[in-house]
Amino acid sequence: MNVVIVSCGKNKRNAPASPAGQMYTGTLHAQMRRAAAALNPDRVLIISARYGLVPLETLIKPYELHATDPGAVTADVIADQARLLGVEDEPVTVLAPAPYLMLVRRTWRGPVTAPLEGLGRGIGPIKRKLADMYATAA
Repeated sequence: MNVVIVSCGKNKRNAPASPAGQMYTGTLHAQMRRAAAALNPDRVLIISARYGLVPLETLIKPYELHATDPGAVTADVIADQARLLGVEDEPVTVLAPAPYLMLVRRTWRGPVTAPLEGLGRGIGPIKRKLADMYATAA
């Protein structure tokens, strides 16, 4: 099974609850989803500071929390969720900033690929890499 994890985003729908795959409205999240789709995965999950690993169809409520904030999801929660979802031993590609990547790396038992790693803190190089990923697949 080929799993891709994309990060949540700051911009969210103004709704009481939405499927996770529809909650995040920012351009970076949209580019991550497009790049994820270009990888032709068997499963896409969102890694959320509030909810952890979330299947796209799972209903979630809007929230304001970053991965480095107190009360954010922990590596232990991610490990439990990966086990419950049956993906902890599967190869995974992580399209997410460093704090989320570190959570996955600390817990994942299968191989972890991180195409955005080492691109620096600016959003420009990340968006260019994501665009290259889906342009190459087209």
